[in-house]
Amino acid sequence: MGDHFDISVVIVTFNSRRFIRACLESVVKAGDGENWKVIVVDNASIDGSVDVAMEYPSVEIIRKNRNVGFAAGVNSGLHVADSKYVLLLNPDTVVTDGSIQTLKEYLDANPDAACVAPQLLDFDGSIQPSCREFPTLRTILAEFFLLPGVRRRFPNLDRYRMGYFDHRSRREVDQPMASCMLLRKGVLNKIGHLDESMPIFFNDVDLCRRMKEKGWRIVFLPDAKVYHYYGASTKALGVNRQLYLAWSMYRYLRKHEPDLLVYLCGPLLIVGYLFKSIYSMMFGIRRG
Repeated sequence: MGDHFDISVVIVTFNSRRFIRACLESVVKAGDGENWKVIVVDNASIDGSVDVAMEYPSVEIIRKNRNVGFAAGVNSGLHVADSKYVLLLNPDTVVTDGSIQTLKEYLDANPDAACVAPQLLDFDGSIQPSCREFPTLRTILAEFFLLPGVRRRFPNLDRYRMGYFDHRSRREVDQPMASCMLLRKGVLNKIGHLDESMPIFFNDVDLCRRMKEKGWRIVFLPDAKVYHYYGASTKALGVNRQLYLAWSMYRYLRKHEPDLLVYLCGPLLIVGYLFKSIYSMMFGIRRG
């Protein structure tokens, strides 16, 4: 299949009506005059998300009959993406003028890079920390057992979330959040698409690790800026979010880390999930 488009924008929705119009409006505006294809994969939304997407005639819509998860939804879009590059974009984002073009220009000029990601911003303009190191036993312990205030006070304990990085400068990273990342479609065709055994979380970490293992560079590019409603895409998971997160991390470790590490981390993840859940409930009660 030839590359008929420069970029295919793949957006996976699930009850995303609140956000998808602003997202599509920004993408369609940014892509005016560009050789782009926009693909919305809807995971059986019941809130009218598809109706909003249908307001944009140029958008291709793939409707699933059930919620297949983020990874499988992205893969459905990748199967029909006929382009040199693929932009994975959350429905709770708004791209700024020129941001996607800036990402594309970087990949055009740097053939050794397989993935480039923008600076993510809250809608008040503050920077969202969006890059991570690949998880290790030490960073898992910090992630699940250190309270957020402790991690902020001691950035070196927060290696996984890169608490030492201010997200203001260009640098090579292990893994940016998949809220917005531009990838070479040819690389995805070679290394494989997202791992559907991690349906919601850590499929992006796994993808980045496989790219790195093949020698490809992944770059954070703050010159490009995208607004993001942090956590909106997974808010619907409610209290199950930590359970999905722990399970996906465990699946990731089983795939990439030594057996002993996985053996040690299994119970740690379970205890960590319970600890964070109890803390979240207590915090919620205190906030009233």
